[in-house]
Amino acid sequence: MFAEDVDRTCCMMSVCNFLMHGVVGEVVWHNSLDPGSWFSGWRVNRNLNNPLHRHYGCPHVETLQKEDSFVFQHWEARKKEVEKNLPNSDVFNIEGNMFSTNIMELTLF
Repeated sequence: MFAEDVDRTCCMMSVCNFLMHGVVGEVVWHNSLDPGSWFSGWRVNRNLNNPLHRHYGCPHVETLQKEDSFVFQHWEARKKEVEKNLPNSDVFNIEGNMFSTNIMELTLF
C-alpha cells in the first residue's frame, strides 16, 4: 500500500494508520503535483510478515530515502516514458517544464 501527501501531518496520520492496522507499505511526504519533489518518506511494517527478521510480528517504521522509494521510482519511470514519446520540439526543456521560444504578446482589446 502507498500513501503520499504534501502535508506532513497527513503523512504522519497515514504512518499511524499503517502501524495500527498492520499494513505493509510506504508513505511519502512530497508534492504529488511535482513528482520530483521530496521532503521525506517512511517504510512501514516492511518485515512484519518475515519470520526470519527481528521485526517479525512487531509493527515498525523505517526512514525511507528518495532513491529507495517505490513511489519515486514509479514517477521517474513514468517521466522517462512520457519524455520518450514526446516529439522532438522546443516546447519542453530537459526538466520537463513547459516553455516556448515563440513568445508573442496577446491583447484583449
